[in-house]
Amino acid sequence: MQNVVHHYRLAACGLLSLLAIWGCRKPDPVQPPNSTAQVPLRVIVVDDAPLAATMQREWLAHTENQLEVASVTAEQAATAQQLPADVVIYPPGLVGQFAASDLILPLDEQQLSTPEFARDDIDPLLRSQLTTWGRRTVAVPLGSPQLVLFYRADLLAQHKLEPPQTWEEYQALVDKFQAKPAEVTTADDNWQATAEPLAAGWAAELLLARAASAAVHRDQLSPLFTLENCDPLITGPPWVRACEQLVAAHSKAGDTLLTPADCYAKFQAGECALAITWPMLLTEAPPSMLKPEQIGLALLPGSREMFNPESQAWESLRDGESLHVPVLGSSGKLASVTRASPQPRAATQFLLWLSGPRMSGRIAAHSAETTPFRTSHFRDAGPWQPPQPVALLPQYGELLLAEQSQPRRLISPRIPGRKEYLAALDRAVLAAVMKETSPTDALTTAGDEWQKITATRGADSQQRALRRSLGLID
Repeated sequence: MQNVVHHYRLAACGLLSLLAIWGCRKPDPVQPPNSTAQVPLRVIVVDDAPLAATMQREWLAHTENQLEVASVTAEQAATAQQLPADVVIYPPGLVGQFAASDLILPLDEQQLSTPEFARDDIDPLLRSQLTTWGRRTVAVPLGSPQLVLFYRADLLAQHKLEPPQTWEEYQALVDKFQAKPAEVTTADDNWQATAEPLAAGWAAELLLARAASAAVHRDQLSPLFTLENCDPLITGPPWVRACEQLVAAHSKAGDTLLTPADCYAKFQAGECALAITWPMLLTEAPPSMLKPEQIGLALLPGSREMFNPESQAWESLRDGESLHVPVLGSSGKLASVTRASPQPRAATQFLLWLSGPRMSGRIAAHSAETTPFRTSHFRDAGPWQPPQPVALLPQYGELLLAEQSQPRRLISPRIPGRKEYLAALDRAVLAAVMKETSPTDALTTAGDEWQKITATRGADSQQRALRRSLGLID
């Protein structure tokens, strides 16, 4: 579908447990750096014109200083030799490229620790996993959505079915709803059992999401590459299994390759029973939309066993271990101070203003790539909310809360060459989906391409970058 969408914003209600865990103190606002900027601050924004425009408008409304904003594409940013600005705002996957090229600075811990910034108010996973490089904080977050499972609660109830816990159970539901249920009124030609994001740039991310629960072993630090020599692990059994399951599901899902936005639009239009996406606000609503009571949300399905790369054997989950493994960094925005900035202290103060409890919701809420990331956003969710309250939004917030406690997690690649690695995996997944080759052969080809990418960029430097991305070395 071609519906243009923006993110739904989490509702303030229904998240008291989240507030209790993240803290309930209402922080004071970070003041704009009127007195510290010697010349107008310069900001580069990567692929986010709405955010850039809102940020500039809010800055001018709250300060007497000028703000010079330049917009660039992700392709331009990924190959930049320098960042001629004070601040850069970018997708999480570029942090490694920027840090390894010495284009961004570690942030001043003393400034980050000010009570006004309220660092503990920030989503712990974003704070600890996406904003660091090595053992230093190099960015502040502006939000990062996570894929979840949408399901037709009414259809599952009518057929006496439960939301799927594993990918095998998910596939059983896909098979069940391949034929349009009699109670569904959408046109037969528009119906599909499930909607999964397989459009350009998303096929690889979908495989990461599907494989994570089996591919991330409890004792494993790096599920995508070996720590010893940066060899790819994506040819192993958990990845092949996940790709096979993905192909089986897509055979019941129609031929169109969808973005997460398309998946959400199809689900809200009542054209599928399941969808892998995140809550979004439809700016072009379909003629009819599902009612809140027809919608259910759940963590993505998982696996009851995980693969041990050392023993090359499958192991059952232990008591108390979760089936679900979150994937972080597939989308979102970070902000950093550039190495080229002549006024890094003023630039850092700008980041605290931008990501702080007072302004972050008013600015980041206008981006199609962010979600709430602070406790205070849930207390005052006005900028993030759709025009009418929707019952599913608190459910989404509770799912994000549930993922905070998971010891296993997978982070979308952050090392230099991310775009090339994911493009190769994208091609492999789509080749398998289109039945051009088997999942095993497709992933073998992708693994060979990953090795070539690593060799071209230098195996030693990529290994160091991998260890820094995991926080193992400075």
